[in-house]
Amino acid sequence: MPLRWVAEFIFEIVGAIVEEFLGDIFGKKHGSSNFRTKRRRIPYPKRKLRGYAANEVDHPAEILEKPEPISGSTPKGGVVILKAMLGNDGKVKYVQPLKGLGNKQTRLAVCAARKIRFRPAQKSGFPVSQWIELEYRFEERKQ
Repeated sequence: MPLRWVAEFIFEIVGAIVEEFLGDIFGKKHGSSNFRTKRRRIPYPKRKLRGYAANEVDHPAEILEKPEPISGSTPKGGVVILKAMLGNDGKVKYVQPLKGLGNKQTRLAVCAARKIRFRPAQKSGFPVSQWIELEYRFEERKQ
């Protein structure tokens, strides 16, 4: 036990010294423990989400309204393909890009996918979650 306390004490001292050293070299904004900028990552689910494919349910989900992305034109043009889980409560639970088209267009497509209105899939008379693939087309901007 005492050896563990000594190790923790040394770790805290070294951490404080390094933090001050980096603060003196790079300025105060880099002196914190998080002196590198964090990269934004696509959020993956912490647990496995249970959803059915269209061929595993009695009645697949019926999409009532599929809004288009806000900005439909890009310098190149192309397609964004998304994988989405349509929840059993009528809300889009999870959206993951399978094929992106630049950061802006992919985010616009994900935002549009989250606004989809649908009637949940049915299996044995009960509403269940279902995975679907969505495709959003972006037109080439004419100059």
